[in-house]
Amino acid sequence: MSDLQKRVEDALRETPEEEEASLFSEYRDSSSDLTEKLMRAARVGGAEAALDEFEKLRPAENIRRLQRALMEFIVHDPSAAEAGLRIPSLEERAPWKVAHDVDPRSTQ
Repeated sequence: MSDLQKRVEDALRETPEEEEASLFSEYRDSSSDLTEKLMRAARVGGAEAALDEFEKLRPAENIRRLQRALMEFIVHDPSAAEAGLRIPSLEERAPWKVAHDVDPRSTQ
């Protein structure tokens, strides 16, 4: 795994506490202004610069909104594809959100 991908995985890891504290909803709210900041940084210095910008914005921004912007950046910016960046699965980002199949026979 590349150092940049490791940074992405760390940046997108969620905790129940962060989700509970955030009022951000990807269905109701926008993160396009933050996505644009990440893309602007990438135009100057590539995907690494975008991740540096993410870290710079982190203390002042809603973390869930900023994480959404990073995911939008990874999907839409060519520098993210060139760097081989991918969005980790939900199970990797927030395992507590994933319902695991339980074999009903095993509970009897």
